[in-house]
Amino acid sequence: MRVDPTQAEATLCATLIQRPDLLDEVNLSHEDFLDPDLGLIFRTVQWLAERGKPVTSFAIVEKLAKRVDTDKLADITSGILAKPWAIQDTTRIVKDASTRRRLVQTAHRMIEMAETAERIDDDALSEIEKSFAEVSSSVEGETGPVHVSQIADEYMTMLEERVKNKGQLPGVDTGFKQLNVWLHGWRPGDLFVVGARPSMGKTAFALQSAAAGARDSCVVVFSIEMLRYTLMDRMVSAESMIPMFNLMNGNIQDDNWYGITSAVSEIGQRNLFIDDNPYATVPYIRAKLRRIARQNQGMKLVAFVDYLQIVKVSKKGRSRVEEIGLISTELKALAKELQCSIVALAQVNREVEKRADKRPTLSDLRDSGQIEQDADVIMFLYRDEYYNPETPTKGVVEIIVAKNRNGPQGTAKVGFAKEFQRFIDVSEEG
Repeated sequence: MRVDPTQAEATLCATLIQRPDLLDEVNLSHEDFLDPDLGLIFRTVQWLAERGKPVTSFAIVEKLAKRVDTDKLADITSGILAKPWAIQDTTRIVKDASTRRRLVQTAHRMIEMAETAERIDDDALSEIEKSFAEVSSSVEGETGPVHVSQIADEYMTMLEERVKNKGQLPGVDTGFKQLNVWLHGWRPGDLFVVGARPSMGKTAFALQSAAAGARDSCVVVFSIEMLRYTLMDRMVSAESMIPMFNLMNGNIQDDNWYGITSAVSEIGQRNLFIDDNPYATVPYIRAKLRRIARQNQGMKLVAFVDYLQIVKVSKKGRSRVEEIGLISTELKALAKELQCSIVALAQVNREVEKRADKRPTLSDLRDSGQIEQDADVIMFLYRDEYYNPETPTKGVVEIIVAKNRNGPQGTAKVGFAKEFQRFIDVSEEG
């Protein structure tokens, strides 16, 4: 027989006023309460306890006398309903009722959307999917502190797996030897940011790395700025060594066709997906990645986002800096949620060009504050040839690892054939 959830809510509030020390055993929020008055009482108990203030009947009445029905407040604060011995059962009843309501609300939202929406877009589907995921998470078990003994057992299993797979990359192949050494590949759960000024080769870097990773893993490129066919021009040029300009203007010789068809065939066999939606938001990216992750279970997943500062926001912030910060935070959360790697390309402020040394630093990331905090790894691409045509390092790109949360920093030098949009990895391991 199901207990009336409001009775359980009243008992819970009464119990916590009498025994505020039991709050540690109650993993609920005021939003889990069906009765808004009881939710407000619970929230007030929490508020007092968190600030180290006495939780007493007098304190509750003083705070809520004008906001909660007098008779209800008297019943709760009298202590008659308190059952400290049943705190776990009472909490479970409240939580179960809350989960059921949220499930019903999400189902109603789906029905309403299906019956009335002119167009069901990916943002709406992503929010629905996220709501179900949150309900599922609350049913499966609660998040929070885990005893270190449990972590230790899981860690030993993971360590044994590492020894078993010694020599293999923990993450996905970046396509660059030195980066694989320093980063251990594109590691799952991490957010990588690759920043540079225009014409440094950001997109070429991303596409070559994506093509390398897609040999053994699943890779998705979200190209917000360029069309899918432009990306194919770049990948085919890099693979076939036929100048990209020739592909784009149709200046193709008869003896080029074998190289082109071979390149297209090779690229087509990889686990590589391209999405060129110019209005992509983080909820959109989340929905697509979840779908691809389900369809490719057991494979490591990497997403490239080109580029971070032009990802559209679902909700407007007070400033563009705040919006960019929200995007980077959501991308990091998404990497953890799906246990995938997210590589976000980013623009660097033009202020860098006013300096004698034009190599970017962390402070040069456009709208950088939150990006710098969220990213596990931040790299910059720099071509001295762009600024100094007579430089002795023509055709060389410096990949500057400026932040590496779990490894060393440094600069890897690779060749770059601009006409083919192709990087030549000349770095040595060590």
